[in-house]
Amino acid sequence: MAKCSYILRAASPDESGRIHKALEKWADSYVLGRPESELKAAAETGLFFVVTDLGDSEILGTSAVFSLRDGEYVEVGTTYVDDRLRGFRLQELFFRIRIGSIVWSQGTDIKITTAIDPANERSLRSTRTCGFRTMTQLIDEQLAPCIECRKRPGPESGRRCCCDFYHLPSDAARSAVRALLDQVVGGAATLRNGSGEELELRVAAKLVTDPDARTALAEFVAGRTW
Repeated sequence: MAKCSYILRAASPDESGRIHKALEKWADSYVLGRPESELKAAAETGLFFVVTDLGDSEILGTSAVFSLRDGEYVEVGTTYVDDRLRGFRLQELFFRIRIGSIVWSQGTDIKITTAIDPANERSLRSTRTCGFRTMTQLIDEQLAPCIECRKRPGPESGRRCCCDFYHLPSDAARSAVRALLDQVVGGAATLRNGSGEELELRVAAKLVTDPDARTALAEFVAGRTW
């Protein structure tokens, strides 16, 4: 069975330029282009995660959390997985580690949202698997990036944005965090694709390696807050 080893870690603010260049290189039609300043701001919160090779020479995946309305809401986005790592459900782990990080660092009352292009079937499947539900009442901040978006739909489409918006109910957040704690043990996770190949990840995030953090998240999963 083929095995590969990579690192999932928090991005540092000073590598925002490197991440921005990687996203520009990929130029994925489903990933909303954001200025480097927004990527840096997300990294400064400790809520921007990347996957790299063991030598840290290449970024192979990204996922970020952006603050909306002074932190009352957050949006999980800018998720990209390189072709070589697709099929291992890495996006689900990206969702779970961001959800857990939001709960741990910003509390349990924050509203977690995301936006998905309905044509992006893989991301939509991961979004629903992680418990997100359709959001019908949007806030202006969610639509702000549409102003500069090259994919902004015209008036004839009847849409305000090319994406659909989703929110994460509290019970789904607990389920996602439970799955994270089960999946990442001893700072490592093994993902498998449909062919049985394994993707080994070293998860270098205090959220899942620090005993106090894991205890706090376990309390959240059990329905207790701190």
